[in-house]
Amino acid sequence: MANEGYVQQCAAAVVLASDTSADLTLTAKADAVLTGLPAPPNSRQISGSVYQMKDNERLPFANVWVGWEPIMDTVVADTVTDSQGRYRLCGLPRDRVDALFAVRQGTSAPVSATAAAGGDAVVDFELP
Repeated sequence: MANEGYVQQCAAAVVLASDTSADLTLTAKADAVLTGLPAPPNSRQISGSVYQMKDNERLPFANVWVGWEPIMDTVVADTVTDSQGRYRLCGLPRDRVDALFAVRQGTSAPVSATAAAGGDAVVDFELP
């Protein structure tokens, strides 16, 4: 997870040939957006919603952390859901994306998902 209170909605590819610096964009959690995110070449966006089923109704979860962790304990893109349970990440590879996670505040039981290889994708998370 990014610095407490901030998210990094877009993954940034960095080639480490020697001493390297990279500019990363952190956004205050309250300012996380669903539109207007950059679309770097050869990357894609993954969006969706986080919800809970109750009485056969899909109830959205606000302020749920959603992130991509391609290497264990290395989060490279993360955000929080809006009031309608929606999220969006950008700069993700067009390859199969494993290790997408959603975690509700106050819990330590993440729900994981995978996005098949391709273009922009929608991945929803159902929390228990």
